[in-house]
Amino acid sequence: MIVNTKFKTKLRSIFFIFCILSMPIKTTAINGFKYQMVLRNADGVAQTFAAADIKIEILQGSTTSQPIYTETHKATTSAIGLLDIVIGSGTTTNNFAAIEWKNGPFFIRTTVNNVIFPVTQLLNVPFASYADVAGQVSGLKTPVNATDATPKAYVDSMVNNLMLGSGQGDTLFLGGQKYIIPGLNSRNIQSITGGLVLGGTGNEQIKAVVQLADGSWIIGGETTSNNGNVSGNHGQRDIWIAKISADLKLLSAKCFGGSDYDQLTVIKKLANGNILLGGTTESNSGDISGNHGNFDIWIAEITPALAIERSVCLGGTNTEFLTDVVVTSDNGYLVAGTTLSGDGSVSVNKGSADIWLAKLNSQLVMQWNKSYGGSRYDALAAIVPMDNNFALVGHSESNDLDMAGNNGALDIWVGLINSTGTLLKTKMTGTISNEMVKSVVKTDGNNLIVNGITFADNWDPAGSIKQKNIFVFKIDASTGSVAWTNTIGGFDSETANYAAIVSGNLFLGGTSSSADGDFSGNKGDSDGFGMTITSTGTYAPSAIKQLGGTGIDEITGGDMIGVNVVLWGSTTSNDGDLKANYGGSDLWICTLNTSGILQKSLQFGGSQADDVFAVKDAGDSYLVFAHTKSNDYGISGFHGSAGNNTDMLVFKMAK
Repeated sequence: MIVNTKFKTKLRSIFFIFCILSMPIKTTAINGFKYQMVLRNADGVAQTFAAADIKIEILQGSTTSQPIYTETHKATTSAIGLLDIVIGSGTTTNNFAAIEWKNGPFFIRTTVNNVIFPVTQLLNVPFASYADVAGQVSGLKTPVNATDATPKAYVDSMVNNLMLGSGQGDTLFLGGQKYIIPGLNSRNIQSITGGLVLGGTGNEQIKAVVQLADGSWIIGGETTSNNGNVSGNHGQRDIWIAKISADLKLLSAKCFGGSDYDQLTVIKKLANGNILLGGTTESNSGDISGNHGNFDIWIAEITPALAIERSVCLGGTNTEFLTDVVVTSDNGYLVAGTTLSGDGSVSVNKGSADIWLAKLNSQLVMQWNKSYGGSRYDALAAIVPMDNNFALVGHSESNDLDMAGNNGALDIWVGLINSTGTLLKTKMTGTISNEMVKSVVKTDGNNLIVNGITFADNWDPAGSIKQKNIFVFKIDASTGSVAWTNTIGGFDSETANYAAIVSGNLFLGGTSSSADGDFSGNKGDSDGFGMTITSTGTYAPSAIKQLGGTGIDEITGGDMIGVNVVLWGSTTSNDGDLKANYGGSDLWICTLNTSGILQKSLQFGGSQADDVFAVKDAGDSYLVFAHTKSNDYGISGFHGSAGNNTDMLVFKMAK
């Protein structure tokens, strides 16, 4: 269910907020649901990259009752002014999982930067009717124990139709229930080995993972904790780096940051054996010095022992956000992002937000910087090395200066620059509505395939809302020539979260909620999907493989490992392609061959919310990097309050 609410109010400042309530996962204990807001001023202009303190209050019974649940979030609006949070994952002393959703009605009161908005009713509570019965396996009424031989025969007959999670020894978990079955360990059960839970009583989130030459792994993320595995936190949110061995032992960990908000964007391995960190910081203390005001880009080079060798803040008195860092041929760095400033490190601002590049030498000393944009909002989504040149891909509302050719609203912009930042070619592609970049894939020569989303045709004649669809095109960055363009989707929402060239064709993996258009095989709620687009831009809707069950299934990333495409995300299903949900959202990993045919679907987790960040090749197994809120079934050692806090989770899963 999607609820759309518009309201305008005036206290210190005037905001226009468009709220989308996306109902949560189907679980025995509801763990959260998405809440999105577009922040605009009184003139209707989106407030991009704006800091927001958000308070969410859930009221039960009436709009004037006292809140039964309160949580807070610190967030920053996106490139289009979007605030995106998950209610149930904020800072709170309450227990979200304890809310009795069947005893409604329920209402939400939102406060943003001390501006209180009208109370809005939840017209459909989070799957309350399902919550009482979720996680049961039909036909298996009582636990099987070591002395009960009859039910064992029944389970044996089901074993080929069930995904058997983390069975170890004689223990089998089915649908969140634990069963002891004699001799089960002789069966070919999906094996989970190792296992490392990292974090403290706050929240940890993975942002990047790299493997070093000695086989160890660097996990880069963010933390609000200062206990458990985490020590030395400098303030609100720090960048946190953990180094683990190939056999999943924690070798070292360290917090980097200051007294304010610090976030990580990229990690790069360097030729000298060091590690480059890149992110965004609001701090000017601790490890951070030289902040120019508001949010700056922070670049640091650290040793394998996690000691800072050098660092620098880049930006002006307004806000900067990092997109990526490219290591250049002279062992320097091309720092690429977005700026709202026109002072400090930033020489020129062309209006509102600009795409911004800063060239640093190997000692992190700036050699030059360039701004690209027009009089309105422009932001960078990706930078792609192209021989001696670089392709910049972003979004633009402008139609002047560097950004001519806008088709209306937010378009996708592709620019080609040389090694000194001179703009060689530009091209604007889009519709009269909004288009945004999700990812960019380099193909042959100077050709790029841009994978994005489009909000074109937002309203049908009946006034129903049409959600985002996939917008993909192939472009020669050196000439600006677009070879082909495709819009893919149905009447509901689709997003391609993974794009790669596989066997000469474009492979897309993502999430779809449609049951029409190109996506006629929906299994219920949202599904994962895999599809192929040929080198000439054609595709067959009948060949789109939709993956999932009747719950909420999401593909959030992927990679090519061996001869298969590996896709990952989360699932709440217990049927279809998913056979044994543990409760909440489970980790979900599926492998497809290059034709998009499902080879295996694997799920694992506890009774709370679990999701995959990345899957890496570990030879005979997958190395899985994930997030967890669980502390039961196959997951133990959780540091926080189960269901309310998030830890990092690393384990090996048999292929």
